Amino acid sequence: MPYLSLFFLKYLCNFWKSDDIFLTLKDKRVVITGGSSGIGLSLAKLAYRYGSRVTIIARNMEYLQKAEKEISSQDFYFRGEVKYLSADVTADYQSLETQLKSLIGIHYLFFKTSILQLFPFTK
Repeated sequence: MPYLSLFFLKYLCNFWKSDDIFLTLKDKRVVITGGSSGIGLSLAKLAYRYGSRVTIIARNMEYLQKAEKEISSQDFYFRGEVKYLSADVTADYQSLETQLKSLIGIHYLFFKTSILQLFPFTK
């Protein structure tokens, strides 16, 4: 599964290097779950770089605040805006739904949240 995620990120990076990306992402609302670290944070940085209004969602408020500072400290010609929402995507669907409804006009939604489920391998 990690290879699939890396392939997906590489594909997006190659796509986002094209000239059409400025028209595609500028002033669009991009919502990314799991956006405080890893691939979700990388996606948020790329979207912000091209002028998107980025909203990252994760559970840990401290990580979200650090990610927001890291993203907004980038200096590019097309800088977007970034905000964060704290929600547990794996458990609290009602809260997440309410928060997503408050965001008007979502253009792109990336569910980049890892869910770990442990179970015995043998019976």
